[in-house]
Amino acid sequence: MKFFVETIGCQMNVNDSDKITDYLLSEGLEYADDVLQADLVILNTCSVRFSAEHKAYSFLGRLSEQKDKNPRLIAGVVGCMAQYAGKSIKNRFKFLDFVLGAKELDKFAGAVSKFIETGGVRKATRKSGVFEYVTIMRGCGNFCSYCIVPYVRGPEQSVSVDEILAETEKCVKRGAKEIILLGQNVNSYNYKNIDFTGLLKEVSLINGLERIRFMTNHPKDFPDELIDEIAANDKICKYIHLPMQSASDYVLNRMNRKYTYGKYKLLVEKIRNKIPRINITSDIIIGFPGETDDDFKETLRAAEDLKFGGLFIFKYSPRPNTSAYKLKDDVSTAVKKERHSVLLERSNEISKELNGYYINSEEKVLVDAYANGICESRNSQNIKIFFNSAKDLTGKTVTVKITKVFSNSMSGDMREI
Repeated sequence: MKFFVETIGCQMNVNDSDKITDYLLSEGLEYADDVLQADLVILNTCSVRFSAEHKAYSFLGRLSEQKDKNPRLIAGVVGCMAQYAGKSIKNRFKFLDFVLGAKELDKFAGAVSKFIETGGVRKATRKSGVFEYVTIMRGCGNFCSYCIVPYVRGPEQSVSVDEILAETEKCVKRGAKEIILLGQNVNSYNYKNIDFTGLLKEVSLINGLERIRFMTNHPKDFPDELIDEIAANDKICKYIHLPMQSASDYVLNRMNRKYTYGKYKLLVEKIRNKIPRINITSDIIIGFPGETDDDFKETLRAAEDLKFGGLFIFKYSPRPNTSAYKLKDDVSTAVKKERHSVLLERSNEISKELNGYYINSEEKVLVDAYANGICESRNSQNIKIFFNSAKDLTGKTVTVKITKVFSNSMSGDMREI
């Protein structure tokens, strides 16, 4: 049998899909390069934004046509959208063989076991990439007013230190050089009195592991000890994704973010004072209910003042079951699009300006992909750097002299290895 996994959503979903893939490979199934070649198709869904749900429904519509042509096709839906809209999905797409929510993935093996043959099949394993995701927490307890995650993934739970270390070691043995630790709010990790800073120290001791990244951080609880550890630990990348969402205190309060813009700015300044070469990126939500032109201008000024290395900008969409769903979605689609365009354009200008500081610098990079004579790599600041190479250097650490910069990447010439 061949299987195909379609993943929509965040890195947490990617990590869940990797676990699904590992299980199916271990049961002797083969991965299909194309959904049309598959005997088993799994759609891993996201419900954080309406656009993600739209993608899921579009995929299921196409999958329904495939099922008509191949009645033996096995199909299932998992993930966040399946958690809160499972009954609706089952009723709408009756061809589905199973639907499992994000909190039910431990039932996946049982759900598919009756469809797959396991007797006497050689066990297989997924080849690790240069970087791998390791989940350190599940669920969330912040209840930001716009976010559905606490409702579909449940309350915050920290994974045991031993389990995290074992998973990381397994990834490194398979060939991973960089580990990305995942959680809705990694800063609140705590397992038997070991906090996130303590966890980073433990993970960094693993032999063969070259780099550690993590996401996502919450500005309300980013302790000085964590900043000190990032500054002092050579294995921890000098990159922090620190969602601001808005620079308007009025909007932040309605979002239930539990900090003011003033406190956020002070945190950014503290981090940069301790780690001068840090690259800080952020999330912004445009058009949250009640956001005025003045509120948006505050966010735009903050982006110009704080000079983020990059922004992930999202137009607000109401999510059922969240407290913000009760608020009137009073910012028009046209205004959301205009604000998004203005902020994105300015963000790209700032990113290119910041990248300009790297011209003629020599950057140590980890190569994570190779195609058509070009290596794609990243430096410690998580900036993509491209360079020409006659051979595939994937997984190698090399030095590149930067010659050109763009808003979201840079390019240069490799120094002799």
